[in-house]
Amino acid sequence: MASHVSSPVNNKFADWLNSMYGHYSEVKQTRGNFHHYLAMHFNFSHRGQVRIHMKDYIESMLNDFLVQFTSEDSAPTPAPVDLHSTGTSPKMPPKEAEIFHTFVAKALFLCKRACPDIQLAVATLCTRVKDPNQDDWCKLLRLMVFLSETRDDELILFVDHLDIIRWFVNTAFAVHPDFKSHTTGAMTLGRGCILNGSCKQKLNTRSSTEAELVGADDMSQLIFWTKLFVEAQGYEIKHNMLYQDNKSIVLLMENGKSRSTKRTRALHIRYFYLTNHIEKGNIEVHCCPTNKMVADYHSKPL
Repeated sequence: MASHVSSPVNNKFADWLNSMYGHYSEVKQTRGNFHHYLAMHFNFSHRGQVRIHMKDYIESMLNDFLVQFTSEDSAPTPAPVDLHSTGTSPKMPPKEAEIFHTFVAKALFLCKRACPDIQLAVATLCTRVKDPNQDDWCKLLRLMVFLSETRDDELILFVDHLDIIRWFVNTAFAVHPDFKSHTTGAMTLGRGCILNGSCKQKLNTRSSTEAELVGADDMSQLIFWTKLFVEAQGYEIKHNMLYQDNKSIVLLMENGKSRSTKRTRALHIRYFYLTNHIEKGNIEVHCCPTNKMVADYHSKPL
């Protein structure tokens, strides 16, 4: 809790926590503008925003890594152009493979809390931990160099309107070696993305349109959960907005079967589900120009 002033709501919540968990240990309130939790540092000193960083955690990662980087090492982005390629290089020895697995897991913890900009690289490296090769090691090196250069960056979150949720969802078609696509999503209430997603799709699709449908469905549960969560805090959500950069997808979601063709008929359940929620007013779908598609950064190594 960031406020210096007690409020009846805060006290009631603390009382409730103690009634539920006080038999383990007393639940105490920590007040002030600076907080530390699970390696995350929260700074509420700037009015209307919160700044989050994990500088100590990143520093520890870099110190424990086998390679020490210099000022000459540079990585403008965390992911190389050939990120999704498995390559033909030799397999990593068991000891190095274990180190690879360890640091990918550490990066996964980091990207889900304070560094969403490395999420695409981490999501792809997570698919390689069982059988990594030397190319995968080079991609991890690039990620670590990027962290070394951006270790002082902070995630800044600012809310414009508590009654408007914006979700940006995008898909990279057939980018994985098995030709599966990659789904990404980013949610914001103003500045900075509070929730981010980046994952390999679980089924193969025959076109980018099908992949976009699957991607929207992949993110739909989190989209609707977010709306319910904010409403449970006492805020009315007037607009729960989903942005897509494919006009065909917007028409399919809004009109359902009437816009279906032979190419998308097999996936009718996925967009009928979203069409139903559009009709109920639980979500709005809008077309977003590709150059403004925030989720693009989580789907392609830009």
